[in-house]
Amino acid sequence: MNEKGQRSINMAIKKMVARMKELQVEVKSHLQAPEDKRAAPGGCQCHDHPAGPTGPLPRMTNPSATKATQTASGAHKSEATPRTEEKSARGRPRQGHQADATRQEETKMQYGKAEDTNPTEKWSEVRGRRAKRKQAGRPDAVLVKCTEEASYADILKLVKAAPTLQNLKNKVQGIRKTASGELLLRMQQSSDPATQELQMAIQVALGDKAAVKAMQETVAVEVLNIDELTTGDEVCEAKAAAIDGDLPQGAVPYMRKACGATQVATLNLQPALVKKLLELGKVRIGWVVCRVRQRIAPTRCFKCMAYGHTAARCRSKRPVSMWWGGA
Repeated sequence: MNEKGQRSINMAIKKMVARMKELQVEVKSHLQAPEDKRAAPGGCQCHDHPAGPTGPLPRMTNPSATKATQTASGAHKSEATPRTEEKSARGRPRQGHQADATRQEETKMQYGKAEDTNPTEKWSEVRGRRAKRKQAGRPDAVLVKCTEEASYADILKLVKAAPTLQNLKNKVQGIRKTASGELLLRMQQSSDPATQELQMAIQVALGDKAAVKAMQETVAVEVLNIDELTTGDEVCEAKAAAIDGDLPQGAVPYMRKACGATQVATLNLQPALVKKLLELGKVRIGWVVCRVRQRIAPTRCFKCMAYGHTAARCRSKRPVSMWWGGA
């Protein structure tokens, strides 16, 4: 109702109500008619949506009528021809084993060979990636630096002819000449105890004609929070007591000052000894419990000041001093 008390019904609503009444009458007459006369000449053959003279009728909501319609529809489907059945099967999406069987039949018709019907044989065992091998350490070496009186060839002859070195030659992997003209004997493995023995034997055999140095892979270790009165010898003694062994000869710590009147000791040791110290984590030196950590220093070139390579392998044509205005 509007403000004037009149009904606000337009022409479209009137036509819709009239059409609903007509449909209601048609449905009642259709339900009251005999069952053999319900299907109109232009209606649907499946009796699901019979069409009357004015157009298709809506879906029936009567449960009994719906059940009867479904029964009639099932009977109609059972009477369908094989061609119609095959066409409807092709229209449906394939699922599960039916899709696999159909695909195998199509493959057999096309290639003359069927796929394996056993689904378990299609799976293959997936193997994980191989673990990366641990990189072996660099082998030890003995460096013989020639003096001005002897040449590289003379030193090599003396080393090969010395009778005291014949028992140690099996420990040597190779011999070569360095870029600076020194003799380098490369051992077969790293942290080899025969390296120190070979160094001492060569030094005795050559005497003052050459300087012999043992080259082993070392790792830098820092000891923090040392008081300012502690010396390097005390640091070495404390480390030797912590690992229950002796430190190699020449293991002299580099002492530098830190904040709070403390010191930091840097020492180069073999990887096996460093591993023991890092597992401990702390070492008592005098009155102080000092923290131990590995010192990681990146590789840097002192020619171009870049990281990742050394000056011996630098490809820069101009040293950094030239960029700074030097000679």
